[in-house]
Amino acid sequence: MTSTRTSAERLLDRLVPKRRSGPDGTRPPRRDHSDHRLLEARFTGSVDLYEPEHPKIDRLVFGVTAVLAVGFVVWGIVSTDGLASISGSAQSWVIEKTGWLFVLAASFFVIFVIWLAASRYGRIKLGADDEKPQFKTVSWIAMMFSAGMGIGLMFFGAAEPLSFFVTPPPGTTQPESEAAIRTAMATAMFHWGLHP
Repeated sequence: MTSTRTSAERLLDRLVPKRRSGPDGTRPPRRDHSDHRLLEARFTGSVDLYEPEHPKIDRLVFGVTAVLAVGFVVWGIVSTDGLASISGSAQSWVIEKTGWLFVLAASFFVIFVIWLAASRYGRIKLGADDEKPQFKTVSWIAMMFSAGMGIGLMFFGAAEPLSFFVTPPPGTTQPESEAAIRTAMATAMFHWGLHP
């Protein structure tokens, strides 16, 4: 007997926990996982799963986030200088003490994405098994290259080093100095090199 399930559906089965039967043989009611339903609809092509729903708001998450956001805005309105001083000091501390972590994390993510693409997970088709890609590989590469070069070389390729020369990252060097040239170029190369 052959399985008609797509590789995406098999992956979903591994990612979404299975329901277990209770001691009396009954199953607990299935919770509605909107993300799972959207993925399932995408992979199976079932349009009926896109019926409009009225999602419930998690009041705790919404409330805590709203209080923090409103509090931060009020702090900025009431004490602009205090907020600027504290946030500037915090940013300088993070850059001076953990700047190496940004470079290391960016390098790790580049290596991880290359590994992901080369591993068996890179062969998982995002769609039905018999579905053809919308664009050929050469077209995808051309589009990504054009978009990257368009925004990078035409504007930020020149503007970003000049911007960092005039206003270096906090805690690094004095603006418009010889050291600022090296810092500006290093920062621009970090942003537009292998670590986009």
